[in-house]
Amino acid sequence: MSETNPEISPEPSSETIPETIPETIPELSLETTSELSLTPATELEQKTDQSIQADQSIQSIEESTDKSTAQSSLPETLPSPLRSLTGALIAGGFTFGLYRLTQSIATSFATKPLTSTNPLALSISAAVRTLVVGASTLATGIFAIAAFSLVLLAIQVALQPSKTEAKN
Repeated sequence: MSETNPEISPEPSSETIPETIPETIPELSLETTSELSLTPATELEQKTDQSIQADQSIQSIEESTDKSTAQSSLPETLPSPLRSLTGALIAGGFTFGLYRLTQSIATSFATKPLTSTNPLALSISAAVRTLVVGASTLATGIFAIAAFSLVLLAIQVALQPSKTEAKN
């Protein structure tokens, strides 16, 4: 069983090493270095000019977009007091519903104490309960502020003379 396969030998022979090196590592020759070319200065100048023109066109587009956005984002007339009060009534309805939901959630959590003895479970449960009540309270506050602001807008529009009356 001491026969060795001539194709697979444990030690490489000196004859196989020179054959494998040129195949795996190509030598650097003048032919490969002549294939590399440097970009002429005129091409760089053309590319620089093109990039400057592109930057200028992007800036002009951004300026025109900013002007059109500023003009189109402002309404030509303010909403009527009736429309503002209708929005305030809707936001107030959501506020009342969310307030009642927040009360119900807080009452439910208060009447059902945590029964676990594991301190990690208790702290996670307390954090989740706080998060739920806090999110509900936040939603209630946002709708309340929106309703109040819409009422103030209706008052402002009602007291402010309209543009047609000011022109006459």
